[in-house]
Amino acid sequence: STPIQLTGTDSGTTLPSGQGAFVTVGTDHSVYFFYYNSGTPRTITMRKSTDGGLTFGAGVTVATLVGTGTNGSLGLDFRSNSFPQVAVNPVSGNLYAVYN
Repeated sequence: STPIQLTGTDSGTTLPSGQGAFVTVGTDHSVYFFYYNSGTPRTITMRKSTDGGLTFGAGVTVATLVGTGTNGSLGLDFRSNSFPQVAVNPVSGNLYAVYN
């Protein structure tokens, strides 16, 4: 299929800058695309598709990050990242996102 661009790669695009993509499928077969948005403020953002990934809704902020350095540095004198990881509860359909 034809690829679609869900985040931007430079300041010349209208899409938000994103890294650390994580894709999962919910119990209702919706496709969820989570990513680290390096804009201001830095956030974990999610976009959802209900048509098998053909189109995606607008980004929704899942969390606003408190790290002040590149890619989620927590001020611990070593680099960490805030790329999200997501699990789907197969019984309730709830999504659980973790990140630094």
